[in-house]
Amino acid sequence: TPLRLVTIMSIVGRMRTRGWWLIAAAICLASQAATAADAPATITRVEQVKRLPARLSSQVPVRFEGVVTYVDLTYRSAFVQDTTGGLRLEVRMDHQLRPGARAEFTALVTGGGPSPSATVEEVVRISDGADQWPEPVRAAEQELATGALQYRLVQVEGRVESATVDHGGRLVLAVRVGGVLVKALVRSGFGGDYRKYVNAMARIAGVLAAGEDARGEIRSVRLYAASEGQVQLVGPSPT
Repeated sequence: TPLRLVTIMSIVGRMRTRGWWLIAAAICLASQAATAADAPATITRVEQVKRLPARLSSQVPVRFEGVVTYVDLTYRSAFVQDTTGGLRLEVRMDHQLRPGARAEFTALVTGGGPSPSATVEEVVRISDGADQWPEPVRAAEQELATGALQYRLVQVEGRVESATVDHGGRLVLAVRVGGVLVKALVRSGFGGDYRKYVNAMARIAGVLAAGEDARGEIRSVRLYAASEGQVQLVGPSPT
């Protein structure tokens, strides 16, 4: 009868709908399982952060331990380094990080690739002293021009072409290293005579931060020094 036919078609329709729903659910579970399998293990090193895409669709939680190499409260930024590389951090005013101290903290990665960055969530532990500095890597013109030592503590040597103090109290030195002009920013609340640096040869230890243009070529090189103690005059400019 027509009524029985309608009933049978309705049952078949529900079975088809339920079948498609089961298929969709299976696909969803398989996708989640694949995503979990592809997800990296707990991130604890800079080298793992650098393997992530430069632009992330969502922030990635990490637990990290390393030596703080630079802190700037004015810009709420800091750098930290472990044995595998350096990481740029965005910090809160109450972050408790100190240059030269070893710190363990949780953070959210905001970008991977050659210039890794993260936002600090919680400082879990920090050493009492500030004498945990890693040995700076000597950076010549080639290393500065390639960005291979991005966010690591390096040492450069060159002639100071100009010196000034910015609005944040940082000593700003323009240092010529071969064909590369390095802008050294010395976080010291500087109040001395900065003119003594002009035309002198200086050796500076600081965190290297190279800026790229849209084509990925290095266009600017900055060096973030935690204090004036990381700047050493080694002689007058050669004539």
